[in-house]
Amino acid sequence: VERVRIPQNETPPTHTITVWDEFVQNAAAKRIVVVAHSAGGHCTMSLLRAREEQVMDRLVAIAFTDSVHSVSRNESDRVKEFFERGDAQNWVQSERELDTPISRPMGGIMGGGSGCPCVSAGHHKHEYTSPCAIESVFKFVCDKLGEAYQSDALPTLTYTLDDCDEEKQEARTEPDLFTSVASLDNNNDDDNDDDDNDEGEK
Repeated sequence: VERVRIPQNETPPTHTITVWDEFVQNAAAKRIVVVAHSAGGHCTMSLLRAREEQVMDRLVAIAFTDSVHSVSRNESDRVKEFFERGDAQNWVQSERELDTPISRPMGGIMGGGSGCPCVSAGHHKHEYTSPCAIESVFKFVCDKLGEAYQSDALPTLTYTLDDCDEEKQEARTEPDLFTSVASLDNNNDDDNDDDDNDEGEK
């Protein structure tokens, strides 16, 4: 089988930028929120740096879930102000109750850290942080959008938060309230050859 490399999708960050250029940028939505899991946080920051004016004109909030990203002293003033306003939050793996503040060095604007508050995702395993924090994430997003949070607007879930402690739990979500621009998890690259992990192929 001949493999064909996909231009402008060679790495997760370039793929994210391409998704923005080809799809999100042309969408009718005037306000956009990003939910970024794991390495999706790094991809999101790459997007902000590459398309700052386009993205920041519409970006309302970023909800990170156990994200791998950093906000450096070299970020633009506009990006720094976004994080300083509290428009981003990171739900991290923890055995503590959901939304419990987690003491981590924010580093923030000058230290190269996450630059935003960290709270417990309600689960100690990385791969379960998104489903277990989903209700809190929606509340955060609705608050930033200035809309009332309605629990019945949540996607249909096949688990309860109590089930998050069980590895056998399965979750299926169909979010229709907002679009996740970057949700790239290196843990889900099992189908790719080791040598081709960072290259988009067809």
